[in-house]
Amino acid sequence: MRKMTTYPGTLFVSIVLLIISFSNSAWCGKIIYPWNATTAIVKAGESFAVLFDADPDQIPEAVVLNGPYNSVPLTSFTYETGSWIYDDESGYSYNTRISVTVPSHTPAERYDLVLKTSAGDEVSSSAVKVIREYKLDYTIFHISDTHICDESYRNPDGVPGRLALLSALVDMANIIGPELVFLTGDNVNSRSWDEGNADYLTTWPSTQERVDFYYKGSFENGYRGVYDFNAAAFSCNGNHDYYERKDNGDEKNKFAFWNTYHGLRTHHFEYGDSRFMAFCDAFDEDNDAEAIRHSSWLNEVGPGNLRVIYKHFYNIIPEPWVTERNIQLGFCGHNHHKGGENPFTTGPTDMYIANFTEYTTFNLFRVDSSGNYTVENNLVAVENPKDDPSLFRANLTLEFAEANDGTSKRNSAILVNKFPVEFPEARVRFVMPKGNYTVSRGRVEQVIENETMSIIDVRVQLESSSTTSIDIEPDST
Repeated sequence: MRKMTTYPGTLFVSIVLLIISFSNSAWCGKIIYPWNATTAIVKAGESFAVLFDADPDQIPEAVVLNGPYNSVPLTSFTYETGSWIYDDESGYSYNTRISVTVPSHTPAERYDLVLKTSAGDEVSSSAVKVIREYKLDYTIFHISDTHICDESYRNPDGVPGRLALLSALVDMANIIGPELVFLTGDNVNSRSWDEGNADYLTTWPSTQERVDFYYKGSFENGYRGVYDFNAAAFSCNGNHDYYERKDNGDEKNKFAFWNTYHGLRTHHFEYGDSRFMAFCDAFDEDNDAEAIRHSSWLNEVGPGNLRVIYKHFYNIIPEPWVTERNIQLGFCGHNHHKGGENPFTTGPTDMYIANFTEYTTFNLFRVDSSGNYTVENNLVAVENPKDDPSLFRANLTLEFAEANDGTSKRNSAILVNKFPVEFPEARVRFVMPKGNYTVSRGRVEQVIENETMSIIDVRVQLESSSTTSIDIEPDST
């Protein structure tokens, strides 16, 4: 049965800060996609799907995109009800498909998806990345094996020691300005190395708390998580991303575990003429079945000019499928190495390994309009990564001369790039009192205005091993 809800009048986008009460909200409890491990990338003016598992008699009533500085009501949508299994291994399903269209003048932003229903609000944080266009030349940021809640790295305050490193990587990616971010497994360390230790059972966070650290960071301590990437972010599972410990119940269905805490396992999506496909290869899956599923999708959308897989194991390649489908590139982890063989090639596909836990490195891919790519791999993000967070130093930083919170009428952004690599599309966001402004260098990419503030996104080229300053002041013309 298909139901249609239409709100009369022209499409209206309110560029105001909408404060929504979540007293009756179920944070990410029922939205299957987009959620946690997946982000929906939507060009303004186009539509996307929401997969929703509604409670009995729960009816979708409205959809809102809620950004940090603006909100966009999606004023018409359709939905249909039924039953669809989204993971053959776990048997997990959803019962409602919703199609919504993003208004054409929606600002580029990563938004929370707020689904208003007859039973209250359902929220999927940082779930939708709205873009103005698919860039012909774009950048991909790849990290792996964060192991955020490894038992060996516990701070006295209960915050995972490695969260500061992930936060530094988030800040760095937001400066570099990629379009896509991939995290290829062993993200959280959701199992215990010592289930028989009674003290461990009372001193280390629950599974949900661990997952929250990974996605939300720790606001109280100033640490960012995966939700805080400005770019669309995608996670796949590693061999440590499953059942945690006995006192959380005896659910050892790894597939169900991932579905419950992260969402979809074998996602695929388009970015312009590029195709990206997740392989869940660390839970003893049937990769042939996954390959068939991805092939059906490629037959539907077309092969594009670049086909990429992302997965955890670097040395398990789904042959002969990668040859038949001419998969050119892969992102993976697991190996925990720095400066080792990269790409790791076992056939026609170049598999690039990223590492976090030992050296905190990342890979940066630059893709051109023909689907060709170049890569800067094993870029070391911070100095002294195993030291106290107050001691390690990030190799790319952004600081503001004044508070960047909408209170200062003039400001300066100072970017220090210690890498021997240039970043031609670095991004700086100025949050200013509402008004018109000029910048001393770079180009203004967009301006978002609400009732009190102007949010100005600037792109600037950062030379290698350089310091760059951008001044912003009121426009005098």
